[in-house]
Amino acid sequence: MPEVSVTSLPARIHRQVDNARTALDRGNMEYAVNICREILNDHPGCLPVRRLLRAAQSKLYKQKNPIVARALGRLMAIVRISYGQALIKRSPPRAMNAAEGVLGIDPTNIAALTLLSRAAIEHDLPETAAFALEAICDYRPDDRAARATLADAYIRAGRTSEAVSLADQLLREKPADLDLQDLSKRASVAQSIAAGRWESNSGSYRDKLRDEELAITLEQASKAVNSREMTERLIADSLARIEIETGNLNHYRAAINGYRALGRFEEALEWTRKARALPGGSVDASLEKLESDLRIARLDQKARDRRSAVIDQGGDPDRDETLMRLYRELTSVRIESLRALAEKYPSEMSYKFELGRLMQVTG
Repeated sequence: MPEVSVTSLPARIHRQVDNARTALDRGNMEYAVNICREILNDHPGCLPVRRLLRAAQSKLYKQKNPIVARALGRLMAIVRISYGQALIKRSPPRAMNAAEGVLGIDPTNIAALTLLSRAAIEHDLPETAAFALEAICDYRPDDRAARATLADAYIRAGRTSEAVSLADQLLREKPADLDLQDLSKRASVAQSIAAGRWESNSGSYRDKLRDEELAITLEQASKAVNSREMTERLIADSLARIEIETGNLNHYRAAINGYRALGRFEEALEWTRKARALPGGSVDASLEKLESDLRIARLDQKARDRRSAVIDQGGDPDRDETLMRLYRELTSVRIESLRALAEKYPSEMSYKFELGRLMQVTG
């Protein structure tokens, strides 16, 4: 059961969603929560409604005493999480509903978010699983297992550039970890497939390729040969295709994804800006979000490099002024980027939700 959009649901559901949004804007969070929970009971794959639900829950949570809310959430979790875990295989939607019962009290409850992500994967809802896992990673940025599971969810959801970026980041932290090596390879192969557009329900992918050299490149990728040389060849091919089809945004994205996988964020940003300068790119919200993500990734890389350097020199990273400045700049850029996106695309609730969650996490 794949994720569904609001527009694909019956007209009466559209009206209910509009009512929930209006209630949220007017501060009637409990009414918004009730409407969203009712919709999700019948349509658990509607991620926009689940995002709207979480936004309402988060606003309610801020009005409560956080100590009391967390305590109540833990008490409820003792029963509901055990109940939900027993339902993951038999009835994933009911397991998801059990998780939401806890999140309605405390939307930061890690056990409930984990249950939601596991049930969503079982129900073939990778975007919903990623949504829950992103929250876990926001609350616990050092949780390597959650980040690895998120990268896998990105692969399942077809968000290959994000999967590659996260998997490579994890592998840089633990280069000898065999599981992370496998994750990075799978992400790279998925990205190559998406960039080359060679997957099909029938026929051979070679029939779609214009030249034998690219066929060899993709065949190597399909065998999980994940090397720097391979990625550079994919980039070179994408740049060559841009010369032929200067307005084809898919070739730009392939080059950008390659640079991003190699950690060459300056070049990834350069090509993102070139893509956004094209007529089609200037109105592409995903490219605007990608540029924002790359700016953040570049700063994050600088912060990680600085932290490693300080530790290698026997220093205390928590007292390093340069590192603290980079952290402040990183937070500022994240907030600034999300605020700009939320203002430019007011109907896209995910930007507002992510901004609110970041503001909550950073205090």
